Amino acid sequence: METSKDISGQYEFDEKMNASLIRLDMIDRYFHLLILRYLALSRENRAATEKKVEHIRALYKMQRVKVTDLYELEARLDMLVSLEIDAIQARDVARGGLSELTNSPVEYISPLKKTVDFIERVEDIHEWTALSVTKNYSLMALKKAIDAAQRNLDKSHQAIIQH
Repeated sequence: METSKDISGQYEFDEKMNASLIRLDMIDRYFHLLILRYLALSRENRAATEKKVEHIRALYKMQRVKVTDLYELEARLDMLVSLEIDAIQARDVARGGLSELTNSPVEYISPLKKTVDFIERVEDIHEWTALSVTKNYSLMALKKAIDAAQRNLDKSHQAIIQH
């Protein structure tokens, strides 16, 4: 009877561990999408560079700058356009991954707040470690599996001794 309780406990902790991993995966995908918010900055940088290219092109037509200066700036603009395309593609992939996980379309992502209320001060690291081990579902499932295996081993050992 105790063995089945241990196995049941193991499955319960395994289920909680899987739920935790899914939450962690969702948070990871959320951060990937947040990182890509610099896309607006990239677009602004590209627009400013486009204006510089037009200015240098006008100066080149008046023979005030060398052609290499124009080509250098055009190459920089091409690189910025390429980076912007990569960022758009990465944003779409991240949004798709988050939509897949949440099973709903992701239209808007709220930015993170700059508060650190979730960080708690640790007075005693040993106490914190002991507490965190008891809240680790993976370790708890492993403990239940070990307890169940130990009980099975004890039963097998008792059966051998009785014969």
